[in-house]
Amino acid sequence: MALINCPECGKEISDKAVSCTSCGYPITEDIQQEEAHIEERNLATCPKCSYVFDVNYTSCPKCGYRTDGLFDDLQASEKNQNPKVESGAKDAASPLSISGFIISLCAVFVIDEPFICSILLLAAFSLCTAGKRDKLHLKKGLAYAGQMLCLVVIVVAVIANSDSSESDGSKLEDTIATVASEKSIDEPTAEISTTVEEQVIYENHDVIIRVMGCEELPYGFCVDIYIENNSDLNLGFNAHSYAVNGIMTRDSIYAMDCDVAAGKKANTSIGIDKSFLEEYDVDLIKTIDVFFWAYDNDAMIKEFETEQITISTNYNDGVVQRIIGEGKYSGNNIQVDYLYSSGNSHTFCLTNDTDNYFDFDVSNISINDYTVSDTDLDLFDEQILNGCQLVFVITVEDGFKTKNNIDEVEKIDFNLDIRPLGDYFNEWSTKTITYNLNQN
Repeated sequence: MALINCPECGKEISDKAVSCTSCGYPITEDIQQEEAHIEERNLATCPKCSYVFDVNYTSCPKCGYRTDGLFDDLQASEKNQNPKVESGAKDAASPLSISGFIISLCAVFVIDEPFICSILLLAAFSLCTAGKRDKLHLKKGLAYAGQMLCLVVIVVAVIANSDSSESDGSKLEDTIATVASEKSIDEPTAEISTTVEEQVIYENHDVIIRVMGCEELPYGFCVDIYIENNSDLNLGFNAHSYAVNGIMTRDSIYAMDCDVAAGKKANTSIGIDKSFLEEYDVDLIKTIDVFFWAYDNDAMIKEFETEQITISTNYNDGVVQRIIGEGKYSGNNIQVDYLYSSGNSHTFCLTNDTDNYFDFDVSNISINDYTVSDTDLDLFDEQILNGCQLVFVITVEDGFKTKNNIDEVEKIDFNLDIRPLGDYFNEWSTKTITYNLNQN
């Protein structure tokens, strides 16, 4: 026989009793089974009424006596012997912690802005650590992993931005500056499209050339041209050279090549490649300067050329933008500036203010006083319109450096051979233009 406690009065009675011998409280089979395991539980006795109850109660179930703090030692002992895990808090990741970790991964591999990463870091940490503090080791691990990933991205992005801000100016767009103007500029809104007014831009030699409009296309920009040939010659037309916002595109004459039979008409276009606009940081096309040549297709000779024509868009505000650099030559209304170097490439800018177009060659190129014999076709027979600029690059080949035992380029010398209006009989050369890397 074993003794159990009466649930009503707490008196010890036989486990076989059907009622309490003291108070008469009925003893059911459930009570007997529950009390049979009494030794497996941490129990306490009420100081007031001697009722025996579980230590986790904050007051006596019988008399209501408050027992807060009286049985802390017994409660600690019970937790150590029988640790409990709350429902749904097993040693596995919760949906919140997984969501936080995924947000952290997105911050690392998708978002490259450090401030956005910071916000995602806060959200990820909040999700991963949501809930009670005594839950889950894996959950905390995800939280810390998400934190570390975001912190790495933030540090790398800040360093990258710092390096970018300390750039040596080797990007071409960094050299473009707006020339001072008294005219105020109203910046157009992004919703306004680029437009060109329909107009006749050339009418001579029994030929009419008309601008019909313009289009912004995936590959760049396009100006629509209508040509009417009222002569008795079968003519071929090309935009021999043209500039955007005063910068020569250096496009081939085949960028606009159109045949118009005698007495007939044709539609064609001048294309401006997107890569050119990006290279020169052109957000708004203001002007297009163009120079047309017309050929007698039967005689295969040039029949005539137009004057320089300026086509204005709705964004033309009269403000001139110029590429500026370190002046290396100025004479006869021609200027040469050094812009930047990158590896074996050294970039310069030529400005033409002679009131006419001219053709030119970059000649007598010498590196550390060793003359380059090979001709660079990109520096031969180039054309620049009046009031425009042309960027050219002098490249020093590795083979040339090896042949002449040049470890490092220290000095570049060259001349410009200038042909006003493309006339070889009036060609003249500039003095030697020198760029000394050790003095810059």
